[in-house]
Amino acid sequence: MNRDYRKFLRLFNPMRLKAHDDGTINLRKQIRTLTVPIFIEMLLVTMMGATDTFMLSQYADDAVAAVGVANQLNTFAFMVFQIINIGTTVLCSQYLGAGKRFKMEQVTAMALLLNLVSGIVMSLILSLGAPFLLNIMGLKEDLMVYGLPYMQLAGAFAIFQALHMTVSASLRADNKAVYPMLVVLLVNIVNIIGNYTLIFGNFGAPALGVEGAAIATNISRGVAMVTLFIILFTRHISFSNLIEAFRSPIAELRHEIVAPAAIYLAQYLPHAGQKRLNELLRPFFERLAHYGVVGVGH
Repeated sequence: MNRDYRKFLRLFNPMRLKAHDDGTINLRKQIRTLTVPIFIEMLLVTMMGATDTFMLSQYADDAVAAVGVANQLNTFAFMVFQIINIGTTVLCSQYLGAGKRFKMEQVTAMALLLNLVSGIVMSLILSLGAPFLLNIMGLKEDLMVYGLPYMQLAGAFAIFQALHMTVSASLRADNKAVYPMLVVLLVNIVNIIGNYTLIFGNFGAPALGVEGAAIATNISRGVAMVTLFIILFTRHISFSNLIEAFRSPIAELRHEIVAPAAIYLAQYLPHAGQKRLNELLRPFFERLAHYGVVGVGH
């Protein structure tokens, strides 16, 4: 394989797939090592939500309904973090494929900073604005006793999820998707134990109901964030390199992260996200229609 062809593979090989002597790449094996952990991680995330629903149903049916409404708002907030992470994954893959590792570290540092700020903002909005948001979503007064404390507690620590998602995006770009998968597995275990302990008052702990579920969620997210940062500094980017990346000029990278994210958002919302967005916003417009502000078509 000549030098120019090797250079071409290096530039357009963001997952850094290993090439054979004849220049071919074992795509099947390399794609499997990347996609299987992501698939398992998605299953574990889904199982985590199903576990919360099942355990809360043993406590009170109304609690399940109230927490479901609160989690719709949490999901909408997490979309903000995901927009930044899409741009992070794209840029990290490009720079790694081009052999510009320090640029990848700059992107990761910038994404962490952006999601740190957005995480703080979203945490304040979800926690302090919980009564208003749940009222706009049409949560009934008899369910507010369950939904409000859960929203205030779980929303206050949304920043954990923001940083967790950012580190995971950077690791996946470096073909290290197995680490986020293992962390989500750990989070499931911690969440189940936390729910069992704090919702029902086992192991000598007080029975806190939905508040216990929110605390267990926050603990599991905190464990995930800390574990991923340990992996980040030991397996991906050294702490000193990350600090140096923060000090480097990042104005251009800011636009490079936002641009791919904006493109993704423009493609996502009209198609896959449209139904979900309508589900989230419909209670809001129905509430406005109740006060005669807007009309809602049938």
